[in-house]
Amino acid sequence: MKTTFLPLIALTLFLTSCGNDIEEIQDPTTGKLLKRYEYYTDDSGQKIKDGEYVEWDAAGKKIAELHYQADSLHGSCVFYAENGQIHTNNYNNGKLDGQQETKLPNGVILSRENFSNGVLDGKQQYFTGTGKKLRESYFEKGKPTGKWTCYLDDSKDSFQLTFKNEVCQEFIGTWDIEGERQTSMIFGKNGSFQLWAPYYDNFGDAALRVDGEYKVDGFLHAMHKNGISLDYEIFHVSKDTIILLNAPGEKVAITELIRKQ
Repeated sequence: MKTTFLPLIALTLFLTSCGNDIEEIQDPTTGKLLKRYEYYTDDSGQKIKDGEYVEWDAAGKKIAELHYQADSLHGSCVFYAENGQIHTNNYNNGKLDGQQETKLPNGVILSRENFSNGVLDGKQQYFTGTGKKLRESYFEKGKPTGKWTCYLDDSKDSFQLTFKNEVCQEFIGTWDIEGERQTSMIFGKNGSFQLWAPYYDNFGDAALRVDGEYKVDGFLHAMHKNGISLDYEIFHVSKDTIILLNAPGEKVAITELIRKQ
């Protein structure tokens, strides 16, 4: 009796501790498996995802390997994007927490980000598709802070940005746009932004065209109060010159800002 009874108790405890039900959802046309996940049913009869969750597309390609705890993402989760990128995220009760990583199918790392309680916190690193470093930045509780180093694509050249109270210190001041008469950008110490430009191409005094706020990360995002935004990729920053790319990712249509004396 003892020899038979003890294994049965162990099996019963195992099934009880890992006894979630499993649901599989298939494509009604092809019969291919689309989703497979563990769940339990709460007192109201609702299915609560709890445990492993796997999802495939209609062609049978895996698109997600997740883990749930009481219907919230929890632990390591992997997402497979259509462009081939693989996103490995860590969650704590539904919020990003810890290191997150994005890489290409060949293993090249594109980004390493650190989160705490759902917001960026700590060192953030970004790389090109060949593995060269693009940017190293720092956040504290979701807010940019400290010194950032930005590297020009396929180059050893770099520039630094310094953040204090979320505002990039290198941008503060008035800058004339090279080649555009009477046109200037003003970046305030409090994160305010103004664009002054002539009403007409050939004559007229400069007038306030954009009035709002700005943010800097790898890009300059200037936002008008009415919701219109100006977006530039930051190509280079020095004491008296800022070079912006009008079309992010393309080294054409350059806007050069010269610090106004």
